[in-house]
Amino acid sequence: MDEWDSIVHLSKAVGWDYHRKEVEIIFKNGTVFGIQDNGKLVACGALISYDEQKIGSIGMVIVHPSHQGKGLGRKLTEACINKKTQTQSLMLIATKEGEPLYRKVGFQTTGRIVKYTNPSATFFNDLVQAQPFERFMFQDVVDLDAMAFGERREGFLQDRIKQASKAYVLIKDEGIVGYGLAIDTPYNRIIGPLICNTEEGAIDLIRALLLGYSGRVRIDMPEKRERVEAFLQKAGFSLSATPPLMVKGELPDRNGTLISIVDVTDFEPLYQDSFKKEATFMKLFRCQLYQLHQKRSVSIVNNTFSIRFESGKKQTRTLNNLNELERVLNEEFHLPQLPVEPCIEFLQQQNLALFK
Repeated sequence: MDEWDSIVHLSKAVGWDYHRKEVEIIFKNGTVFGIQDNGKLVACGALISYDEQKIGSIGMVIVHPSHQGKGLGRKLTEACINKKTQTQSLMLIATKEGEPLYRKVGFQTTGRIVKYTNPSATFFNDLVQAQPFERFMFQDVVDLDAMAFGERREGFLQDRIKQASKAYVLIKDEGIVGYGLAIDTPYNRIIGPLICNTEEGAIDLIRALLLGYSGRVRIDMPEKRERVEAFLQKAGFSLSATPPLMVKGELPDRNGTLISIVDVTDFEPLYQDSFKKEATFMKLFRCQLYQLHQKRSVSIVNNTFSIRFESGKKQTRTLNNLNELERVLNEEFHLPQLPVEPCIEFLQQQNLALFK
């Protein structure tokens, strides 16, 4: 197991569904610290710096449950602080529990990240002004991003654009005035970074980034945006969290066009809570898949199989045993490798019998 896989494994121990690609980007763009016990990684933290080293982002601070309460989180944070340059300012997105720790090492709360999520967004056809990003636009996007973020992030953006499932720009007479990326993770689509000189333009970019997409979506904004939030609420998004944004030092000037961020080191307590035995999705068997080419969605909730068509028509039938469940997952979902039997055994331990 290499360093990347060790961090993925550690993140799962605290209920975070971290994947290897994100870890690779952090290693490439920053410095990662780790603490081992008997050769096993039990804690880690990262400092990500950008081209000019004006700003550093601290994150991915993870401590294995068996080693929590021993001050390892503070040691890792101090290691990141000691790594920064003399003139570099630091920022991070804290949890409610972590906020007092960061205050003790010199961070101040400067605002709140406004997190919106939609558990089942569906965007089919929509007219947008935004255009797909082309490689020759890259330097203009880097310049635009630098004015919004306060520092050039050319290397970071190169990796982000490669990772993005969609990338769009908004062009006006004066040139590129906005850009946005959609990053797909194993659990949702994240909209960000997104930068635009108007909220109306930002809304157009969001719509472009969600064209043809169905599923969970998250967008994190570094400050409140009245018109963008009104659009999100109308589209079925809800405010899910407002974690503190904390800074050590002074951030460079920004021009106010940073609409949405994406931070690979930011993991919501939501993911950790979702793995607890009392959590909603630990008390039922559920699988849902949107099949856009067939203009339908298929779902299984416990032993009920449903097909919902774009017209609104719905078909439902009961699955009577494990063989029927596995057959539907294979033939209708095309997911023959799902570990169905262990899931059912776990639910039985929670006193839930799927097949009565």
